Amino acid sequence: MASLTPSLTLKGATLLSTLLFSANAIAWTPRVYTDDPSDSVSSGFTVDTYDRNDVVSFWHGVYQASENYRSHEAFINLGASTMGEPGPEYLNLVRDCERRLNYFRAMAGVSADIQLNTASTVRIDTDDTYKPADTTTKATAAQASATMIAATYSSPTASGNAASGLNHDPVPAQCVGWSTIAWNGNAKSNLTYGFYGPAAINAFMREDYANTTGENDRVGHRRFVLSPNATDFSTGNTPGYWNSDTFTPRPPTSALYVLQKPDEVQSATGTGFFTFPNEGYFPAPINSPYWSCSHPGADFSNATVYMTVEGGSRIKMNAVGDNRYANPAIVWQVTGDMAATDLIEDRHCVVEIEGIEGDGVPSSFSYPVTLINPNVVTIPQTVLGSAEPFLPATPKYYFEWSSQVEAMEISTFRDAPGNWIETAEEESATVINSTDSTYDFRTTVNYPAYSVFTGINGSKVFHLTFPYLFDPVVNRPPEQSFELDREIFTSSGSTLTFLYKRGLMTPDSILTVEASTNAGSTWTAIGQPIVGINNPDTAIKTWSGQLPNTDEPVRVRFRYHAEPYKSVYSHHLYPTYPTGIFIDDISTTNTVMLELLKRNPIERGTTSFALSSDFTGEELEAGETVHLRMHVKLGNRWFPYGPFNTITPTTNPKQGFDAWIEYNFPFLTKGFAGDDTGDGVPNGVKYAFSLDPLKPGSLANTIEVEEVEPNISSKGSFLDATESRLVLRQPLPEVKDGITYSAEWSDDLVNWSEEGVEVTLTDGEAVARAPSAPTGTTKSRFLRWAIHEN
Repeated sequence: MASLTPSLTLKGATLLSTLLFSANAIAWTPRVYTDDPSDSVSSGFTVDTYDRNDVVSFWHGVYQASENYRSHEAFINLGASTMGEPGPEYLNLVRDCERRLNYFRAMAGVSADIQLNTASTVRIDTDDTYKPADTTTKATAAQASATMIAATYSSPTASGNAASGLNHDPVPAQCVGWSTIAWNGNAKSNLTYGFYGPAAINAFMREDYANTTGENDRVGHRRFVLSPNATDFSTGNTPGYWNSDTFTPRPPTSALYVLQKPDEVQSATGTGFFTFPNEGYFPAPINSPYWSCSHPGADFSNATVYMTVEGGSRIKMNAVGDNRYANPAIVWQVTGDMAATDLIEDRHCVVEIEGIEGDGVPSSFSYPVTLINPNVVTIPQTVLGSAEPFLPATPKYYFEWSSQVEAMEISTFRDAPGNWIETAEEESATVINSTDSTYDFRTTVNYPAYSVFTGINGSKVFHLTFPYLFDPVVNRPPEQSFELDREIFTSSGSTLTFLYKRGLMTPDSILTVEASTNAGSTWTAIGQPIVGINNPDTAIKTWSGQLPNTDEPVRVRFRYHAEPYKSVYSHHLYPTYPTGIFIDDISTTNTVMLELLKRNPIERGTTSFALSSDFTGEELEAGETVHLRMHVKLGNRWFPYGPFNTITPTTNPKQGFDAWIEYNFPFLTKGFAGDDTGDGVPNGVKYAFSLDPLKPGSLANTIEVEEVEPNISSKGSFLDATESRLVLRQPLPEVKDGITYSAEWSDDLVNWSEEGVEVTLTDGEAVARAPSAPTGTTKSRFLRWAIHEN
């Protein structure tokens, strides 16, 4: 029996994986975005923590939606002697807290349907020392608690101290604003000062702050937040205040009412393990040195925890089981990279817990944790295609949709000289402004109280100053910054230069110029910092610093900052004086810029495009370089562009198999000898016969038997009249240069021979003839193409 097994021979073939195109379904829910993120949904979340992209998207779509909570005018009657009370926008703050709380619960794998500040009334236990009216709402008690903590801190009683209010059994004589309602709020809530709103939720989860109640190393606050059976919480907050008369802060405070009444406990959920950090991928910015694992009904008192960090050995952790708060848990402290809150590259470990006891509870549990930077995507933002396409053909390029990607753009750029000068004259200045809105970032230098202070060049300058002396949430003057919205390409000797004048700026006030080579994920100081000298500069000064010499694009920012509790000048106290620093005429030397030609939104489902003038924004010309760059949107956030694809068209096309792949199928990675479609026909065979490499089974697979006419030998004897030959035919639209067309036969599919094989290439067809099996044998003979690259 004759059969066909396509094959070929090639030395040094490299086998690589095939690029897969996909447009996976969206995972986290409900994925709904609004113009104002604070208006977005705040409960009902689910997320796939084993999908890195889903975790990144969930972070930006849900966690970050609550980060603007301080912009809400949530409090009224706020002053040096008044704690403030909820104002018209307080419900926005409550929604931000609800969203943050349910974010953490969804990440941990428990129900994320918690409701905050409903009409639910307080929990009153029979052994409570003080009992408010049973019609009191939890929201009222939580707010009374937060107010009492703040008031006591600001004006401690003679028998107490500033922290007397931060107590689950506050003593009336030691607290300011004490009431049975406030007592109930303290007794049933997680408490903190130094944070409010969503930041307080973070503090309860991280458990690494001294100014929260309870034993942090037992993570009681976290366990109440993640209690799988809870349904109804309430939050009370005060935002803190800086008393500019006495130069003293009053910290923000928060109470989260966590204890449930019996009718608020749900029993249908919370039957498994839930951990912090959660299984799978976990954003490092919310990491904690205290890791924990809980399970309803478990006994961890004899359990042991082991951790294996990537690249390390299995280590037994010093862990403690505890049954006092919410659900039983085991807690251990981590150090090093696994305690990091700021990293670039993912950090992976495996946690194993053994010796767990309890009815119906597994005796062991293991799970992976990978800490990630949620501002970094690891998906391949790459475009595949020829780096030297030939004209006038229109080259084709390919790309991949990764999971959870909501939108994609592929933009075209060209090189431009870096001889720009950034000034504040135009409102469209190429900068990203991150300063406070209480003062003008682009300003005219005109200060009646200090008229001798003049500008730099032109009518406007960039201005950085502290808007006020102290931010009680971050415990320091509020940092101010702006960033050049340019990607700068450097080489040896590249520098950044600008002009500046210091206004009223103390020696504790510092301007640091920083550079980033990873799209702003991390920043490194360059040059010398500019330090204040109290009195304003009378002359214009020049700053110059070396830019990093790197192949990656460089971004630059200007950061004005001071350490906690340092003496500074603020715009709030001196609005008619030139406080801070004034900057103008920012420029670089020995650099190259990228000039944007065109942004191209990519329609979902497409995986290729033709590089025409419509796509590039200009006609392609031989020898002129253009760059392709892709960036993606996750969690309603556009991420920085990915790697460069530099393209220089030519009028001299390449030849051979490599050119065929480069021009037409750049995603085929297995080379001449490889089989990317898995149909048994190598890429080189498909090239030789002009077949579609993406179409399986496109090679002819039937063999003819051709009878051979009898001949008389030189000795006069006849050959076997039944002798025949095997014939293999294949359409051949084009004979490819650099290719040897041959065939080979085998009787056992192990040993192959080209002996007696004849191949002809005529009339658009390749024909291979080989001797059939000897007469009288029962053997099958197999015939296949053998294609060689010269």
